[in-house]
Amino acid sequence: WNTFASVLREHSVTEGPLLVFVFHSSVRMQRQLLLCAASLLLGSLVTEAHFRLTYPIARYADIDFLDNVRTATPCGVAYDDATARVNTVHEGGLLTVHWHLGYAHGGGLQFNLLTNTKTYKLNSGWTASSEPTTLQYDVRLPDDVTCKASNASVCTLQVRRQALEWGRNYIFHSCADLNVVSREDFHCPEVNGKSCSGNGVCTSGKCSCNHGYAGESCQIKGTRPLHTSDMPSTVCFPAQSSA
Repeated sequence: WNTFASVLREHSVTEGPLLVFVFHSSVRMQRQLLLCAASLLLGSLVTEAHFRLTYPIARYADIDFLDNVRTATPCGVAYDDATARVNTVHEGGLLTVHWHLGYAHGGGLQFNLLTNTKTYKLNSGWTASSEPTTLQYDVRLPDDVTCKASNASVCTLQVRRQALEWGRNYIFHSCADLNVVSREDFHCPEVNGKSCSGNGVCTSGKCSCNHGYAGESCQIKGTRPLHTSDMPSTVCFPAQSSA
């Protein structure tokens, strides 16, 4: 809008006669206005709603339009102990990754475990490229690899999401910070130190969720809004009960 307004000010145009002015303006001016309008439209489409992790809980700030064009890789936002949301899981474990999807982009997903010394690829190629509306995927964490996210240590699940309709090199990214412990030290999945996200009871290494919650760490409410008009408005999950 600032660019659009600056063009108007350049030609001393006020809001009142805007439509009449556009109709009678020069070809150069019309091109400038069309370019501004196209930029505003593209910006609204790009930033409306796209992709972010919901479990493991995404790194703050968990906005859903972090990409490799406008934000830095690998995560789009930097880690900070002060705002950290660390998810406790165990080495070699099967992790069901969930995400918010506001738009069914073309292409697939890549899953990586980032550490100080190595990047572990958790899938091959681009997964789920034929299922653009899928909202979860199972990955296996590597055996004998433990780490904990902090300002001094990297331990991060990185998910990369293609958007082929905007080019082969355009990628959304979302990251979740982990505390990967040994099997011996693991009790149940935790989020910010809260076993079963505070929404269930840990029993024999698994979460028994309170009524209305589901997921590995009871992190999902029974019905989750998608905030979109061209897909179902909610996704329902089977509710579990600790009773």
